[in-house]
Amino acid sequence: MTVFDTENKKFLPKDDSINVKTLHLRIDLPSLILVFVAFDILFLNGKNYIDTAFEHRIEVLKNLFEDDHCKLIKTQPIFIQNNFEIPCMIHEAYENGDEEIILKEADSKYLPGEKCGGWWKLKTEYMRGVVMDVSVIIIGGFFKNEGKSLKNQFIVGCVDQSEDGTWDVQAIGIVANGLTQDQKVEIQKSLKSIMIEKKSEDETVEFDEGRVHFGDRRCDVCFPPNKSVMLNLHALELSRVTEDYTDYEFKFLRIGVISEDFQLSRCVTLQEIDELCPMQTEKV
Repeated sequence: MTVFDTENKKFLPKDDSINVKTLHLRIDLPSLILVFVAFDILFLNGKNYIDTAFEHRIEVLKNLFEDDHCKLIKTQPIFIQNNFEIPCMIHEAYENGDEEIILKEADSKYLPGEKCGGWWKLKTEYMRGVVMDVSVIIIGGFFKNEGKSLKNQFIVGCVDQSEDGTWDVQAIGIVANGLTQDQKVEIQKSLKSIMIEKKSEDETVEFDEGRVHFGDRRCDVCFPPNKSVMLNLHALELSRVTEDYTDYEFKFLRIGVISEDFQLSRCVTLQEIDELCPMQTEKV
């Protein structure tokens, strides 16, 4: 049995303040109801499915009944192709406030009273204090093939303010993952009107409030930082790829909010990046 919030349309994590056995007596919580969530099936109409592969049991469960979101529903397993998808899933669970994710091998069987081989429980609490949030500015992009349409892959930078009040924007890495389709459309729309084709040999590009330093990073177009798009990045690890200050890598990246309140002063600085880099490497 799981507690469902009918007002916010979401399941609630386990909470010591809410007892599922006495929830029906809590008149102060009218929007909360109990829903039975079926995540596996072991017996049906006299047939034993214990020694059946998990993927087959799920197929049996899927066709057993229609969901009733006020009483009885089935979980919706997500099938993954490789281990690289796991960090993104647990990160998303963490962002949603979920308690854990459970990994099961498709051919695993249920073993009563035993620790099941091929099953792993990953608690999102392990991530608390590990996730790093930084605000960066999009400064460079790439064309698809020989055309003039942009890839959803961008060079991002951090900022430093010079003594004369101008800005030095340093390239720190490439963002290519973590964007939703709506975010891709929004970013593309914002950038197309301000993009400037960049000569490949230019390591520094001037704009009206300062300079952008690309270092060895090569790109097809650049974007004036004071008119570009700021991204809030959530990453589990920031590591230096080479000794070059422009070569950092955000691992297990997910993009949270595209900042609307745009100011260069809100971007992460190079000093903050250098401080975060060893700290994150030690934690992960």
